[in-house]
Amino acid sequence: MFNKKITLFFICFSLILISGYFVLINKSYIKYKIKNALSLISIYSQNYQNLKEINKNLKIDLNQTNLDTINIVKEFGYIPFYFQNEKIFSIQNTNYIFNTFSTKVLTHDKSNDWPEYGTSYIDFYDNKIFLVSGSGIISFVNYDNTLKKKINFNLINSNIHKLIKYPEFIATRSSWGIKDILIKNNKIYLSHSNRVSKDCSNVQVLVSNLNYEYLDFELFFEQNNCIEAPDGYQAGGTLVDYGKNKVLIGFGDYQNFKDVRLKPDYLFGKIILVDEITKNFKIISQGHRNPQGIVFLEDKNIIINTEHGPQGGDEININKLENNELIPDYGWPISSYGEHYGYDGFDPNSEEYKIAPLHKSHKEYGFIEPIKYFVPSIAISKIIRIGKNTFLIGSMGNDIDEGDMSLHQVTFDDKFNKIIDHKVIPVYERIRDMIYIQDYNKIIIFGTSNKSLIFLDINEK
Repeated sequence: MFNKKITLFFICFSLILISGYFVLINKSYIKYKIKNALSLISIYSQNYQNLKEINKNLKIDLNQTNLDTINIVKEFGYIPFYFQNEKIFSIQNTNYIFNTFSTKVLTHDKSNDWPEYGTSYIDFYDNKIFLVSGSGIISFVNYDNTLKKKINFNLINSNIHKLIKYPEFIATRSSWGIKDILIKNNKIYLSHSNRVSKDCSNVQVLVSNLNYEYLDFELFFEQNNCIEAPDGYQAGGTLVDYGKNKVLIGFGDYQNFKDVRLKPDYLFGKIILVDEITKNFKIISQGHRNPQGIVFLEDKNIIINTEHGPQGGDEININKLENNELIPDYGWPISSYGEHYGYDGFDPNSEEYKIAPLHKSHKEYGFIEPIKYFVPSIAISKIIRIGKNTFLIGSMGNDIDEGDMSLHQVTFDDKFNKIIDHKVIPVYERIRDMIYIQDYNKIIIFGTSNKSLIFLDINEK
């Protein structure tokens, strides 16, 4: 009997030690989950009546599919966002003022496992904010109607679900779907990860004349090949206005880094420039893993792109266009400051490293070095210009202590040869997309952790 008590004591003691160790090594995750839970409690308590109204009118069921959500939103006619809170973060004599709105309607739109609970992309045109969800729900609101406690995004009907017919596009837990939105010259462009067949994927870009009643999309551009891909991740699809009737499009490697180098005629892992009228294109740069953010500086003739690395090695890359006699190559998958998932370093016996050695230098192998890289990764996302040489870069991930779920404000020297200032502003949201509205000096963020629309003011003290 005594021995059984001792054995039981040691079992309980061991479980306590194991639990303590788990808490210690996962403190950032647990801290985030607690904060997220408290945030959700706040959302539901502050807006109980509003959420009752949504449930009553939209009849939202937490087990529904995206097709159900699409049909419900079409019936209701708009997507409501409700004010949650205002938060102020101060650093180096600057106040960052965040006003956050959240919706329950997009709960299922491309909801993967924690911490991704809904994906959408945003743009600004004709004094309106446009929002497109991962499964193609398109809506807008006049900017003047955002200065309220409730913001209603009005639905625009379209033929997008007639054009895109593969089932993963509207599947709830799916990485396939819309990847970006761009509006220019009274046209709206949408990119999406395209499931050509079971073993063949690429990126398509659709276009429609802008109409607030109905959008009649047609194919604008499609990659010249398709590639074997396990899912819709690392597709790229970033769309950027280049001016002069041209659009920049960034393509990822769809997790198939082998074909990026072995098949140079493929557009995977490249950034291209497409003429909106002729549809002709030229390659601007190559050697990319997944260019998540792209910004074109017309006054400098420079392209800056932010890029997901593998396990570590997120990059900020500079492309000075006037210097290009050859196509600039940024090295993936030959060079990277990250590692293949599941490895702590180079393994000569690994098939992954035999194909993609991930050398810890770019320059030594004939590639362009990133102006900055992140180890560990911050799950880098969009980049926007907010000043002459100052930019905001978003991050996703789930570890706030590593710079995830934050804004990174970086300032370059006048020649864009180095970063001279770098501030990190925690947001506690996975930042999927951002825009800067210069006329209002306002930054708008879409965060996927809580399906949040965040209005940011930056004020010098």
